[in-house]
Amino acid sequence: MILLLLLNILLSIMEAGRAVMNYHTLYQAVSEGARFASVNGSTSGTPPGPRPTTEVDPLIKQRVVDAAVGLQLATGNVQVNWTPDNRPGSSVSVSASYLYEPFALGWVAFSLSSGSSGVILR
Repeated sequence: MILLLLLNILLSIMEAGRAVMNYHTLYQAVSEGARFASVNGSTSGTPPGPRPTTEVDPLIKQRVVDAAVGLQLATGNVQVNWTPDNRPGSSVSVSASYLYEPFALGWVAFSLSSGSSGVILR
């Protein structure tokens, strides 16, 4: 009986650690997307040059997905908001959500979300 209780506590601690690790990964990926957006702003892409947000947003979303190593994050779960536009001096906000599915029995899936913002430099 005590062994089962200790095993359950151990698995719960491991599951909570995995959840925190996944949240940290999501946070870092969103921060990378906001950094990429603030540094590149309207000049993202190849070749660089003024671009509308409809062309820049997919690049930022893909940057977040690529940075979320170990998470099965889709670009549809990443949002990019420009205030008021993607010109220098404006601000950008990047957010993402991820459904965490635990391995341990008794835990239910829940959503992790994170956001980051920055000012566009160029």
